[in-house]
Amino acid sequence: MRRRFPDAGIGPDHVLVVGDTPHDIDCAKAIGARTVAVASGVFTVPALESSGAWVVFDRLPEPPVFERVIDRQAAEPSS
Repeated sequence: MRRRFPDAGIGPDHVLVVGDTPHDIDCAKAIGARTVAVASGVFTVPALESSGAWVVFDRLPEPPVFERVIDRQAAEPSS
């Protein structure tokens, strides 16, 4: 189910879901959003990567680092 977010005027491909479980990743995929996964809980970086997260951090970085990584990832061609 891919829909536009009419109140914001943006599509789900411009939405980031930040989470720490494969369920968060599945939720984001269901709406067409990108997932930033953080291995802050039970799940490891490899487990979150294998779940299909767009970006995975071992811990949430400071905002300037977070922004740089997200910007760099967004600039890369989709695979």
